[in-house]
Amino acid sequence: MNATNLASLGEMFIQFGNYLKQTESKSINVSSIEEKKYLTTKEVVEIYSPALTAYSIREAIYRDDFPCVKRGKRYFFLQADIDKWLAKKRVTNNSNQHIKYV
Repeated sequence: MNATNLASLGEMFIQFGNYLKQTESKSINVSSIEEKKYLTTKEVVEIYSPALTAYSIREAIYRDDFPCVKRGKRYFFLQADIDKWLAKKRVTNNSNQHIKYV
Protein backbone atom coordinates (compact mmCIF):
# COMPACT_ATOMS: atom_id res chain seq x y z
CA MET A 1 0.00 0.00 0.00
CA ASN A 2 1.23 3.43 -0.76
CA ALA A 3 0.91 6.54 1.38
CA THR A 4 -2.12 7.85 -0.54
CA ASN A 5 -4.12 4.69 0.09
CA LEU A 6 -3.20 4.70 3.78
CA ALA A 7 -4.24 8.34 4.12
CA SER A 8 -7.61 7.70 2.47
CA LEU A 9 -8.12 4.60 4.61
CA GLY A 10 -7.34 6.62 7.74
CA GLU A 11 -9.82 9.29 6.66
CA MET A 12 -12.49 6.61 6.13
CA PHE A 13 -11.98 5.41 9.71
CA ILE A 14 -12.27 8.98 11.00
CA GLN A 15 -15.50 9.51 9.06
CA PHE A 16 -16.86 6.20 10.35
CA GLY A 17 -16.01 7.22 13.92
CA ASN A 18 -17.82 10.53 13.45
CA TYR A 19 -20.82 8.67 12.05
CA LEU A 20 -20.92 6.38 15.09
CA LYS A 21 -20.78 9.38 17.43
CA GLN A 22 -23.73 10.96 15.64
CA THR A 23 -25.85 7.79 15.74
CA GLU A 24 -25.13 7.24 19.45
CA SER A 25 -26.62 10.62 20.28
CA LYS A 26 -29.73 9.81 18.24
CA SER A 27 -30.20 6.30 19.60
CA ILE A 28 -33.51 5.34 21.17
CA ASN A 29 -33.62 4.56 24.86
CA VAL A 30 -35.02 1.03 24.90
CA SER A 31 -36.15 1.28 28.51
CA SER A 32 -38.45 4.18 27.60
CA ILE A 33 -40.35 2.08 25.08
CA GLU A 34 -43.24 0.14 26.55
CA GLU A 35 -42.57 -3.54 26.13
CA LYS A 36 -45.53 -5.47 24.80
CA LYS A 37 -46.29 -8.64 26.69
CA TYR A 38 -48.35 -11.10 24.73
CA LEU A 39 -50.80 -13.29 26.62
CA THR A 40 -51.82 -16.85 25.82
CA THR A 41 -55.44 -17.96 25.70
CA LYS A 42 -55.10 -19.55 29.14
CA GLU A 43 -53.77 -16.29 30.65
CA VAL A 44 -56.59 -14.28 29.04
CA VAL A 45 -59.19 -16.65 30.52
CA GLU A 46 -57.55 -16.38 33.96
CA ILE A 47 -57.55 -12.57 33.84
CA TYR A 48 -60.99 -11.98 32.32
CA SER A 49 -62.99 -14.88 33.75
CA PRO A 50 -66.03 -15.17 33.84
CA ALA A 51 -66.58 -12.60 31.06
CA LEU A 52 -64.37 -14.53 28.62
CA THR A 53 -64.02 -18.28 28.26
CA ALA A 54 -61.74 -20.27 25.99
CA TYR A 55 -64.76 -21.16 23.88
CA SER A 56 -65.92 -17.53 23.53
CA ILE A 57 -62.41 -16.47 22.53
CA ARG A 58 -62.22 -19.18 19.84
CA GLU A 59 -65.65 -18.18 18.52
CA ALA A 60 -64.72 -14.49 18.41
CA ILE A 61 -61.47 -15.33 16.59
CA TYR A 62 -63.44 -17.45 14.11
CA ARG A 63 -65.74 -14.45 13.45
CA ASP A 64 -62.64 -12.20 13.00
CA ASP A 65 -63.95 -10.13 15.88
CA PHE A 66 -61.19 -10.60 18.48
CA PRO A 67 -57.80 -8.81 18.49
CA CYS A 68 -55.07 -11.43 18.24
CA VAL A 69 -51.79 -12.37 16.63
CA LYS A 70 -51.40 -15.85 15.15
CA ARG A 71 -48.02 -17.58 15.26
CA GLY A 72 -48.20 -21.02 13.75
CA LYS A 73 -51.25 -22.70 15.26
CA ARG A 74 -51.26 -20.57 18.42
CA TYR A 75 -52.91 -17.24 19.15
CA PHE A 76 -51.46 -14.46 21.31
CA PHE A 77 -53.16 -11.38 22.69
CA LEU A 78 -52.22 -7.93 24.00
CA GLN A 79 -54.00 -6.95 27.19
CA ALA A 80 -54.53 -3.36 26.02
CA ASP A 81 -56.22 -4.60 22.84
CA ILE A 82 -58.50 -6.91 24.83
CA ASP A 83 -59.44 -4.05 27.18
CA LYS A 84 -60.39 -1.89 24.19
CA TRP A 85 -62.38 -4.75 22.66
CA LEU A 86 -64.24 -5.38 25.89
CA ALA A 87 -64.99 -1.67 26.28
CA LYS A 88 -66.38 -1.65 22.76
CA LYS A 89 -68.57 -4.64 23.64
CA ARG A 90 -69.50 -2.97 26.97
CA VAL A 91 -68.44 -5.97 29.02
CA THR A 92 -67.82 -5.11 32.65
CA ASN A 93 -66.01 -7.10 35.30
CA ASN A 94 -66.94 -5.11 38.45
CA SER A 95 -68.54 -7.14 41.22
CA ASN A 96 -71.34 -4.59 41.70
CA GLN A 97 -72.35 -4.54 38.03
CA HIS A 98 -73.97 -7.11 35.81
CA ILE A 99 -71.52 -9.12 33.70
CA LYS A 100 -72.46 -9.56 30.09
CA TYR A 101 -71.07 -12.82 28.77
CA VAL A 102 -69.54 -12.62 25.35
